[in-house]
Amino acid sequence: MNVASVLTSSCYDTWANPTPWGTDVISYVSINAVGYGNHCGYAVVPSIPTVRAICHIPFCATVYPQAGAYDSNYGATHFNDRRAAGWANINFSIGDFWACRAYVDTSGNGSGFCS
Repeated sequence: MNVASVLTSSCYDTWANPTPWGTDVISYVSINAVGYGNHCGYAVVPSIPTVRAICHIPFCATVYPQAGAYDSNYGATHFNDRRAAGWANINFSIGDFWACRAYVDTSGNGSGFCS
């Protein structure tokens, strides 16, 4: 067996489902991202995360959130961070703003935040 075969066979996908959330007096937000790390230096969140946004104030509305996802190659190139991510920027009509990030590292560990 050659070295390339041994290295390739040691790569396997570990899936994660980070679900960061945040709340304050005005609103509650969360995102649900699903992705994997392959244990060989690559991670991906293959689809846009599900976004949940609730406003606690009457007559407040959620402005359509911006959301997306990227792999660890994009993260390394653009943010010097080898994690994949699902992300959302959520605005409310009364001025409340949240930035949520759900990360999956190259070993398949999930983490994240909404702030």
